[in-house]
Amino acid sequence: GVPAMRTLLAPATTDAYISTYLQALHTTRHLAVSSRRGVTLCTLDATRRCSGRWAQRLTLFFDDARRGELLDPDNLIAEAHVSTGEPLTVTWRGFGERRFLHARANGSYRQNGRFTFCPAAGRTGSGRQLVVNVTGRVRVERMVCP
Repeated sequence: GVPAMRTLLAPATTDAYISTYLQALHTTRHLAVSSRRGVTLCTLDATRRCSGRWAQRLTLFFDDARRGELLDPDNLIAEAHVSTGEPLTVTWRGFGERRFLHARANGSYRQNGRFTFCPAAGRTGSGRQLVVNVTGRVRVERMVCP
C-alpha cells in the first residue's frame, strides 16, 4: 500500500513546488513593474549571493545593480521556504546560466529558461517544467524524468 500511496502523492508534491515557484515568479515580475525597480529571485547562500540551489528558501529582493547579491538588507522583499514531505530535484537552466532570475522594471526577465522539477535520485516518474520567457510569460509543461 505504501508504494502505491507514494505514486499518488508525488504529483501533489510536485504541484505544491510548482505553485510556490509560479507565485514567486509572478510576484517578482509584479513588484518590478509596480516599484519601477529591478527585482531578483534566487536562493541566497551565507554570503548573501545567489547560490543556484533552487530547492531551498526562495528570496526576493531589489537588485538595481543586477548582480545577484543582497547588498543591503533593506532591499529584502520576501523569503519563502519550499518544503514538502517528498524530496524533489529542482534545477534551473537558462540563457547565460545565471544563478538567479532578474525582472526588469518593464516586467521582462533578463533571460529565458526552465525550472525542472523531478523526483529525487533513485525514483522515477513524471515531472514538470516551468518555462520562463524573457517577456515574463510562464507556462507549465509535463515531462518524464530520468
